Amino acid sequence: MALSNALLAFAGWLAAGMCLYAACRYLRGGDPLHGLVALIFAPSVLFVAVELALLLDARPPAVVGALISTLYLSRPFLTLRLAAHLGHVRPWRLYAAGAAMVALAPPTMLLGRPYPAAFGVAYMAYYVTTALWAARAFGVEARRRSGTSRGRLRWARAATWASATTTFVAAAGNVTGAARDDGFTRYLPATGAGVLFGYAFTVAVVLAVVGYAVAFVPPRFLRRVWAAEALRTVTSRLLDASPTETPGQLWSRYAAVVRDVTSADHVAVLAVARDGRLVSRPDDAPDPAGDAGSLQALLAARQPVAVDAVRGAAPLTVDLHRCWGTPLLHAQALPMSRCGPGALVIGHQRRSLFTDDDLQLLADLAGQAAVLAERGALLAQRAAALAERENALTVQHALADELTASVHALTDANNAKSAFLAAMSHELRTPLNAIIGFSDMIKSDLNRSGPGTDNQHAAWVGHILTSGRHLLGLINNLLDLAKVEAGGLDLHRSPVRLDDSIGQLVDSLHPLADRAGVTLHADLDPVRALVDPLRLRQIAENLLSNAIKFTPEGGEVRVAARVRGSDVLLEVSDTGVGIAPADADRIFTEFVQAGAAGQRAGGTGLGLALVRRIAHAHGGDITLRSTPGVGSVFTVQLPDARLPLAPPEPAGPTPAPASPTVADEVLVIEDDPAAAEMFTSQLHAAGYRVVLADSGETGMEIAHVHRPRVILLDLGLPGISGWETLRRLRADPDLDTVPVVVISVLEERGRAREHGADAYLVKPVAADVLHRTVEAARTGQPTAAARRDTGAYRV
Repeated sequence: MALSNALLAFAGWLAAGMCLYAACRYLRGGDPLHGLVALIFAPSVLFVAVELALLLDARPPAVVGALISTLYLSRPFLTLRLAAHLGHVRPWRLYAAGAAMVALAPPTMLLGRPYPAAFGVAYMAYYVTTALWAARAFGVEARRRSGTSRGRLRWARAATWASATTTFVAAAGNVTGAARDDGFTRYLPATGAGVLFGYAFTVAVVLAVVGYAVAFVPPRFLRRVWAAEALRTVTSRLLDASPTETPGQLWSRYAAVVRDVTSADHVAVLAVARDGRLVSRPDDAPDPAGDAGSLQALLAARQPVAVDAVRGAAPLTVDLHRCWGTPLLHAQALPMSRCGPGALVIGHQRRSLFTDDDLQLLADLAGQAAVLAERGALLAQRAAALAERENALTVQHALADELTASVHALTDANNAKSAFLAAMSHELRTPLNAIIGFSDMIKSDLNRSGPGTDNQHAAWVGHILTSGRHLLGLINNLLDLAKVEAGGLDLHRSPVRLDDSIGQLVDSLHPLADRAGVTLHADLDPVRALVDPLRLRQIAENLLSNAIKFTPEGGEVRVAARVRGSDVLLEVSDTGVGIAPADADRIFTEFVQAGAAGQRAGGTGLGLALVRRIAHAHGGDITLRSTPGVGSVFTVQLPDARLPLAPPEPAGPTPAPASPTVADEVLVIEDDPAAAEMFTSQLHAAGYRVVLADSGETGMEIAHVHRPRVILLDLGLPGISGWETLRRLRADPDLDTVPVVVISVLEERGRAREHGADAYLVKPVAADVLHRTVEAARTGQPTAAARRDTGAYRV
């Protein structure tokens, strides 16, 4: 029975910890759910105390055992009360259970353990019946709810069944004489059958405690998995929105997905209009009573808000209760971009199992909904403008002034399109930084947790990470296109040896070619081109990826580099489907895919357009030779570097940089809490100590006190800007030698160098890139890899 006693001790300690944790949460937030959980497991604290006494050979008086049994008598009644908060329990059952508990309490305390058989049967009948009522209520409510709430209520039902089983097994063992208790906490077998009773009792106790822990006090890794699933659901359903959806339809979609994820009865998205009134999103929903002050009062109240506690004091709260009929409201501030201040308001008939962190995650995702809603509004405005122009041209084509006005309107619409693409890319980078970074971290945690990790959960997180990287690639292409159209594509030219640069790319693409059944060859002369190395890689990767995509299994793709006159030629050829002559020029146009094969392969139609734009920006060009059914040859013309070739440097051992010590402190100046937390976790993983500042002024003060080894500086700061903070750091004689790594969502590397930055990263930033860059800055010896890094997932 040593194993059984050890498991019982583990369950007791776990239950006592749950009691203390729930009690702290109740004292801090006042949620009655936490208060009931603390009371349910309060006897476990006394259980642990008795166990400690028995281990020290200090046998407590018999009255202690009777007190434990009396306290355990309240557990099924409290569990039924907990079920009544979360679902429907018939009132007579609560009254009956309470009356039985009161009736059994005096003899439980006075008779002493072990109890007479008849009383033990009565104790067991009350306990099991009340617990089964609670389990049934949990099960009924689980079928009504969805998402993680359904799973947690099912755990609560299973745990309550197990709790009823413990009392049944204990009573059966005592009545049959197969087992007896020691008067305190332990279950002692009296016969061979008693051993089986003991193990059944132990298994039921452990299942009950673990089930309640998962249901009401879940560990952090489970909360992360549930949060990742909710994040995937909301993000995928928001991104499924059609570009033609109106802002009202987008907000309806967001409210519907929040209702599904949280199992809420009602959901409203409220915004403050310019005149101070409250308006509902979507616009066709009735506007509630109240103003901005009422909304702020609701947000400032302790959550969730019980309507009875504030009736008559807040018009907004009373009006929502009147419309919905829900006694519980939960409000969370929303980042609604240019829609004005807003809030997500959720109405529940019963208590919700969603935590404040989960609701904050859903509120943060409202930023994506706001961006998509603005996109729909802009597209609707543009469509309306184009329709009006068509009508004006048809009716009054002869009027020159209206024709001129229509041309101006078209020009404005095109400019608005470019501005919209740039703005959308900028706005989506910030949430993508958190999505990709935290997904990467969650996946790393799951991988480190050992063979017990749920493979399906790891796959889900991998899908989030892959989708985020794919979406970032699309955004980068859109941003590059907008930069080229605005004449703002920055090129950092240097002599680049193509056999090294393109050769590394070919090595990285071999797995893609192998999966497609395509043979990939490289025939690269040792030539140099005067190009931006990152843009050269972008050109080659686009061409090679397309060639592999459109080459059937068993085909070949070849890349070659050679010099012709004053130019360097980069050729990518394939034995694929080929391109019809009529499509030879169209494929270099934005958003165009030639032929049925292009439509089947998917994509955005931006890759070849960007390749031509980048080649033109270097003073070069791209040409195509293709025969349908035979294959295609793309030739990129680039300027020759005209430098003598140096022999390859012999590979030698590279001394490893010293590991960070406790004195290697990094100051992170970042106002976005999610980004600050992600950078902190990534730097902690590399062994650094981290100090945080949310503004430039605070960062300067902390830098003077801590004298960090490296400063990580975001440019978009409140108060003084990141540029001004960088200027002050370089002008301060005490801090001018501290390396500064600038992080931004915009590509402004040249300006950062002019202001004295040691390195520059573009969000989102991968952990390995951040580690290399900070290490290079810390040691004062920047590596080639650190100089090449520009951010996280640039494609």
